[in-house]
Amino acid sequence: MRGPIALATLRTSLILGIRLAMQAGTLLLVARVLGPERFGEFAGVAALAVVIGTLSSFGTNLVFLGEMSKEPGRRMHVLAYALPTTLLCGTLLLAVYLLFAGVCLSASGVSLMVLLAIGAAEILLQPLFAFLSNEHLAMERIARSQVVISLPLVMRLLAASLVFMVDAADPLAAFSFGYLIASAIALSLATATSSAPWPTLRDWRLPSRSELHQSSGYAALAFTALASSLVAHTTWYWLVGKYPVTGLSAVTLLTPIFGILFSVLVLGDVLTQKMVIGSVVTLSGVLIVLMRDRKLVDTGS
Repeated sequence: MRGPIALATLRTSLILGIRLAMQAGTLLLVARVLGPERFGEFAGVAALAVVIGTLSSFGTNLVFLGEMSKEPGRRMHVLAYALPTTLLCGTLLLAVYLLFAGVCLSASGVSLMVLLAIGAAEILLQPLFAFLSNEHLAMERIARSQVVISLPLVMRLLAASLVFMVDAADPLAAFSFGYLIASAIALSLATATSSAPWPTLRDWRLPSRSELHQSSGYAALAFTALASSLVAHTTWYWLVGKYPVTGLSAVTLLTPIFGILFSVLVLGDVLTQKMVIGSVVTLSGVLIVLMRDRKLVDTGS
């Protein structure tokens, strides 16, 4: 167990274990301070912000990882447009998050300032850690990349401990602002200890058309994963609570039909006779199942 691979694996495993312990400790402290109901509200808004935050970089973080792996000298070139793209896209997504969370949680009593603090931390600041982490990954420094990712978790654990000790009047608001401040401090520490500085504001620029096209592929992949997991599963379980499962199961058979439809409309694929026949057969089967279910309901069988 003295080889470089074994030692690197042990270091990475140790850091991942510490990271897991910090996450568990933070959640336990926050749950103790907030109580079941308020902790559920915090978990909901934080989870939504985390998911939306995965789209903030618009794929530029993965472009950065690829370019650094091939040619480290392109670091400043990519960061010059990746950082402003992330902040611009993150700002737009933050507005969407505030609108969506504000409408869905209007009756829960979660204030706009709490949503703004958590959203800014996860949608604006947290995506910037990906560039610092990916830089270490590109240089095959896996353990260091995990340290960078764990740094905001350390600061949030400290924030949760402070809220726990001072017994704040509004612990949710107190921890939310501590959440934001912890992310900002962690980002400052991570950038200050980086091997090379980031581009200055005067060097920032918007991506060219080719650069935007390159990153949009990764962004589309992230959006597809988000839509097929969060949106699709949320909609599915909402429908299951309102309609019979047998009818819904039949509707899922329409997936290939929508695939054909969008491939023709978006990708310009040619609609063939076999596609039409297959779609008609599928629609006929779905219609038969739905009519049978309705007949069973009407007859009370």
